[in-house]
Amino acid sequence: MWGSQTYGLRPDMITCAKGLSAAMLPISAVLVNERIFEIMTRESDRIGAFVHGFTYAGHPVAASVALEVQKIYAEMDIISHVRTVEPAFLAMLKDLEDHPLVGKASGIGLLGGLELVADRQARKSFAPDVDIAGRIDRNGRKHGIILRPLPHRMSYSPPLIITKEEIAEMGRKTRAALDDTYAEVQAL
Repeated sequence: MWGSQTYGLRPDMITCAKGLSAAMLPISAVLVNERIFEIMTRESDRIGAFVHGFTYAGHPVAASVALEVQKIYAEMDIISHVRTVEPAFLAMLKDLEDHPLVGKASGIGLLGGLELVADRQARKSFAPDVDIAGRIDRNGRKHGIILRPLPHRMSYSPPLIITKEEIAEMGRKTRAALDDTYAEVQAL
């Protein structure tokens, strides 16, 4: 479930948010390890209280939704599903790496991205005024896909319930957007 688990890390703290409730209701949390918890408890005892909070901290509705979502994730075995579709997702990204606008594709799980380049050999970025990511995004919408543009990168984080067929469709529509954009920038 956590990147730290994927990479074998043992963090002192983890922040999390929309995944807690499947983005159905705003909620976030900071998870602390036992060592940090003990220090916080000891210092709270020493000064009388750990005075911390936000206006909606511990809101019962958000907490209830988050608990139910976590149960649903477990019932669905969502992690196994992600592991099942991950190879298709990573292959889809890798297949786009042959496009002239893509320098490198990378990803893990269902997080990925395409590095956008003006020159693949030199790995040279586009000038900011070209707005390459914005162009790709606009062309993507013409083909029925909403992309996540960053200045020199197209970022992907599809729903955890995505299917292999939907991943293939995402790849086809992204390629169409890249092709249209390539034609545009060749005409500049």
